[in-house]
Amino acid sequence: MEQENNRSMMIVLVAGIILVLVVLFFIQMGNNSSDNQSPATTTTTAGDTDGRDNNDEDFVTSFSLVEQNDSGQNGTVALTEVGNQVRVVLTLTDPVSTSEPAHIHTGRCPSPGGIVFELDPVVNGTSTTTLNTTLTDLRARGDLAVNVHKSEAESGVYYSCADLNI
Repeated sequence: MEQENNRSMMIVLVAGIILVLVVLFFIQMGNNSSDNQSPATTTTTAGDTDGRDNNDEDFVTSFSLVEQNDSGQNGTVALTEVGNQVRVVLTLTDPVSTSEPAHIHTGRCPSPGGIVFELDPVVNGTSTTTLNTTLTDLRARGDLAVNVHKSEAESGVYYSCADLNI
């Protein structure tokens, strides 16, 4: 009887150790998959395994535009590197009927600094601009943010902003 109890205890102990190891394994796998990924940033690559395909769009990264001044305008900024250029696509929710100026500024949201690149105005919630620069060049400029303004006449009123964590 005592031998059966010892054997049962040993089985329970081994099963417990195996369970703890499995749980630790899955916890570690979950931590590795989220390393270096900001919740507001998505990055995808196409083409070769190094993320470069000289014939097609080869690197896309996107950021969340966050409303400012109760504008209701959230959205996304998508940066696509194509060769030696970057295509910037802004998509906003709750578009307004007027054209909204947009720029890449130095600094960070909610109060970015000077304009680095003018973007095509947002019309009906979208804007697409091609810049003669690369993502590497943008990254080298330091802190950058995309800012959408209420209108040309009220350019001091910010409607949406996204930090570019390139």
